[in-house]
Amino acid sequence: MHKRLNPLTIIGLIMVFTGLGHLLTAFLAPPEDWWTPRSLAEGLDESRARVRVLISGTPLADHLETGTLMVAGEGESPRPLTADEVRFRFNNWDRVRASLYFSAIFTASYTTAGVALLVVGLLLMPRLRRSQPPRKSAP
Repeated sequence: MHKRLNPLTIIGLIMVFTGLGHLLTAFLAPPEDWWTPRSLAEGLDESRARVRVLISGTPLADHLETGTLMVAGEGESPRPLTADEVRFRFNNWDRVRASLYFSAIFTASYTTAGVALLVVGLLLMPRLRRSQPPRKSAP
């Protein structure tokens, strides 16, 4: 006997799989993927709202102003580090995750509606089969 899925079951399956796929890819993405690109790294002044760097209890900006931090490359003599040489890259996963919550609420509602359609479709399947007249086979 050939079993057919009714449209509610098919729509429910599609909604459940697409909704779950969206939720899983959004929230299971590795946090390492969300670093600020090197070309967009912020300087000391731009990053003050997000980070405070203390060296031996003294803010990094104070060390840079007084020239107490030194840097030296290979074969170079030590020289004071300047604020223009300091850049910060941030892991923006916390901000991305927070922005995903609104869409997650919509997607969870969409997935729940898909589950409801799937259940209703599965419950209606035996009734629909009983109400359909048997098919006549071709001679």
